[in-house]
Amino acid sequence: MSPRRAVAWVVALVLLVTVTGCSGAQLQQVTAERDQYQSDVAELQERVKSLEAEVAALKDAPQEIMKQAVEAREKGDFDQAAKMLDDLEKRYPASPEGAKVPTERGHLKQAIAAQQQADRKAYEVAVAKAQGEATPEKAKAALEEYLSQNPKSTFRADVEKKIAANAEQIRIAAEEAKKPPVVMVSAIMDENSIGTPEIHLTIRNVSKKVIDGFEFAVDLYDNYDRPVYHYRIASDGNTFRGISQDKISPGGQGQWYWPLYGYDLATKYKDLRIRSVHFTDGTTWRP
Repeated sequence: MSPRRAVAWVVALVLLVTVTGCSGAQLQQVTAERDQYQSDVAELQERVKSLEAEVAALKDAPQEIMKQAVEAREKGDFDQAAKMLDDLEKRYPASPEGAKVPTERGHLKQAIAAQQQADRKAYEVAVAKAQGEATPEKAKAALEEYLSQNPKSTFRADVEKKIAANAEQIRIAAEEAKKPPVVMVSAIMDENSIGTPEIHLTIRNVSKKVIDGFEFAVDLYDNYDRPVYHYRIASDGNTFRGISQDKISPGGQGQWYWPLYGYDLATKYKDLRIRSVHFTDGTTWRP
């Protein structure tokens, strides 16, 4: 009996004697009941300990160890299965289950081989799918999906390298996308035969894609560096906007000119900038 329960019994006895004035026989009966209760509790505690020992012994029995080893193999936990078979063979070599260890090891070996074969097939399918994707983003996603579905893959290290390679391609592509795909080789402002100012541009394609259009803007001034506005469309300010829709192959360049109609007083330009570049694949670059 716990100390708290014992104190409770004493307090109960004192109260009983004080309040009811019970006789000695009654007090003796209560004391006997308390002693019997303490004896019953002690007996139950011993029984619990005995049952716990029996359960522990059952867990360590060779039959139970073999059962758990088989279950681990069937669940694909091959390391745990091998560890339990080693333990069984070491502790109970002469038992019937100990004699079955070599056979179960054979089953385990077959299961491992089958898992490796299935893993390789899934790996090859995932790699082929990634290689067939049009972009490194999709290839990376295909490989990541494979790892999520096969977290214990024996090819994990190789797949992670491929994912890292795709991530690097994505990073490089993002950096390249920030760079202008064209270079302004030359820009000259002149007049045509009737005195209308013109701007002549030579553009080179420094990207790896075919360009089929570009837009530019330029600010116009006179000899006094005063802004020159279009004589009819003053709302555009002193900015002329031009467009070309000719193709430029990667590494190629072309020359274009635009008459600056309406800006007759313009003699200088400043802040010449490319506003957009369009590619034959449908994409557009903008600064």
